[in-house]
Amino acid sequence: MLASCGDDDEGTPSGNNPTVVATPATTSVAPGTVVNFNVTVTASDGFSPVTATANDGVSGDQNITLAVAGPTGAGIFAYTVDAGAMVGSTIDIVFQATDNQVPSKSGVFTSTITIDNKTVVTVTDDDLVGGATYNWTKDKEYLLDGLVYLEDGGILNIEAGTVVKAKANNTQGDNTTSLIITTGAQIFAEGSSTEPVIFTAESDDFNGNLDQSDVALWGGLIILGEAPMRANGASTGQIEGIDISEPRGSFGGDVASDNSGTLRYVSIRHSGVGIAAGKEIQGLTLGAVGNGTTIDYVEIFASDDDGIEFFGGTVEVNHAVIAFARDDSFDWDLGYQGGGQFWFAIQDENSNHACECDGAEPDNETLYSIPIVYNATFIGAGATSGAGGNSPAIYLRDNTGGTIANSIITDYPDKGIEVEDVGGTTDDAYNRLPGGAQATEMDLSSNIWFIGGKTAVDGTANGVILITGGADDANASGLISHLAGTNNALIDGTGTDDALNAISRVPGSGGLDPRPDTDLDGQNLATGAPVTTTYHGAFDPASELWIKGWTALDEKGFLP
Repeated sequence: MLASCGDDDEGTPSGNNPTVVATPATTSVAPGTVVNFNVTVTASDGFSPVTATANDGVSGDQNITLAVAGPTGAGIFAYTVDAGAMVGSTIDIVFQATDNQVPSKSGVFTSTITIDNKTVVTVTDDDLVGGATYNWTKDKEYLLDGLVYLEDGGILNIEAGTVVKAKANNTQGDNTTSLIITTGAQIFAEGSSTEPVIFTAESDDFNGNLDQSDVALWGGLIILGEAPMRANGASTGQIEGIDISEPRGSFGGDVASDNSGTLRYVSIRHSGVGIAAGKEIQGLTLGAVGNGTTIDYVEIFASDDDGIEFFGGTVEVNHAVIAFARDDSFDWDLGYQGGGQFWFAIQDENSNHACECDGAEPDNETLYSIPIVYNATFIGAGATSGAGGNSPAIYLRDNTGGTIANSIITDYPDKGIEVEDVGGTTDDAYNRLPGGAQATEMDLSSNIWFIGGKTAVDGTANGVILITGGADDANASGLISHLAGTNNALIDGTGTDDALNAISRVPGSGGLDPRPDTDLDGQNLATGAPVTTTYHGAFDPASELWIKGWTALDEKGFLP
């Protein structure tokens, strides 16, 4: 008849340990550097002050004051590396948070600092001449100053783990800083999944001082080849962004198998510069690059223009990451006839199309773009973002053909696709659809679409299709028929199922997991891909993300 309270009746603990995350998780710095760690804690029952303990024996204030907002808190822990720290040694910083449960539980996270002290080698245009071989190694840091050309016959080898930085305000009088691999030259930048080759801005301290808003801090990487392209009746031309008077900016030819070298596990960051109206340097510019070139595992992070732009050529690009490009993520033109597999783009409100696909210049050129792309994942600015520049996600125009198959196009606010239908002409992309005047050179098969608020595969207000003004096919009936007959699937845009595990554009959140939902079982996949998969999109739902370990997305804490 009587009852009393015991010590364990003061509430029901969640049972979960608090979650602690610190970025950077790993970093390399010189002795005497101050490393700022961004620390976040999540604990449903609240938590006590967080402690940080270093294993190097250096004394100092080991307490962190976090700004607490309900069950979460965030703060910065500034750690000064001892000026006498040994180069090559490591320091572990262990962050521990104790929650307010009874009994209490703890969560820990360990960040590792590697002590590094690299010699800086400044590189100007006089330093890379034709016919010579250059070896850049990870024990040095290379600083590009102005437009630096590797001339015909030159070979540049870049070791895994090497960092190449670029001056924003160069001393050479050039309009920006870029590295240009000219026709007849080769670059072999061969990183690894744990030691990428990184091209970035001079100000990048790899300690979180730059994020996706930091763009246009230098030009980018330009590779020029002698593969086929066509512009205004000519098979050669001058690459966009390089002055017409500079002969080393020429590209194009008739060697489809041309070999400009290898890019493997390469991250290009904070680039993209507009030289003049319509004349920009992208994160990675590929001018008539041939299919003898290997480009596999390449990232463009925070470009002020396109991520990758293909000006003709036949090169295939695999495992490509474009994050937060201000213009298009992927852009092809001038008769590009390559393609690739496993393309990933994540965009924000500053971005334009995931893919702007141009065929020829002018539209009636006999060489036009027909690339083949399998297993892309394109993430827009957000289904409710209202980012008009994201519409449509894929824009096929100017007489392009090509294949986009087994892909996921998701989180776009307005329209999913436009196949340009210019009234009164057959020299447009629409006529490359099956049934068109130049049919069977466009294939959009087995793609999954999630476009905010859209519930129909048509050109109505509720449809994912954007119809070109003045189109011959005013209702896009040919495109509707093609999408319906090639296993395209529409996820109801009024819901919240975006087809992926998780989407986040916040550094340090750990909230970006672009693997497909488990309920997408990979049925009705198109055949013909170079690598046969059992899933849509760029990532295997049953495997680790291949963007872990070497990308800025991982370094800056976007990934789980």
